[in-house]
Amino acid sequence: MYRIQKITLSFDRHQDRIRASTSTSDNRLLCLWLTQRLLNRLAIALTAWLDESLETELRQQPHEPLAQKPVLQQWQQQAAQALHQPSQAVTLREAHEVVLPTVITVNRTGSSYELIFKWSSDGAALLQLNEVALRQCLGMLYGLYQQNNWSTAAWPAWFAPEPALGKTSFEMI
Repeated sequence: MYRIQKITLSFDRHQDRIRASTSTSDNRLLCLWLTQRLLNRLAIALTAWLDESLETELRQQPHEPLAQKPVLQQWQQQAAQALHQPSQAVTLREAHEVVLPTVITVNRTGSSYELIFKWSSDGAALLQLNEVALRQCLGMLYGLYQQNNWSTAAWPAWFAPEPALGKTSFEMI
C-alpha cells in the first residue's frame, strides 16, 4: 500500500473529476481520479465525524451550549484554513500509476483520520490526517466544488469556509 506524504487537488474539466496528484513515502508519483459521487459520500462521512467530535467536546464543557455547534464548527474550519501553509504543488509529469479509486475506507482513531483509497484487489493508498489537516483538505475540496459548480448539497450547512483559492496543496509532516 502506498503512503501518501503530499497531495495536490485540482479539477479537470474534461474528465469532470478531481485529480489528486500525490507523492508517496517511497518517492512515487500517483494520480488518483476522484468522482463527485465518491467524494460526496466521503464529505458526508468526514463532516459527520467532525460534528460528533465537537459535540463530544461540548458535552464536556457545560458553558458551551450545543446550540452553538454550527457557529463553532464554522469557526474551527476557518481557523484550520488560516493555519494552512501552502507548499509546492505535486506535479505529475510522469506518474508511476494513474488510477480511479472505487472505494475510500475511512477510519478514525482519536483525533487521527485515515483515508484508504482502493482501486483494485491489491491497489491502495493511505492518507493519514490530524483534524486540522483534515479540515484544510476538506476546505480545498469544498473550494473546488464551488469553483466548478458542483452541487454542495452533500456538505453540511455549517461548512461554508472562505474559498481556498490557490491553496490546493499541502504536505503531511
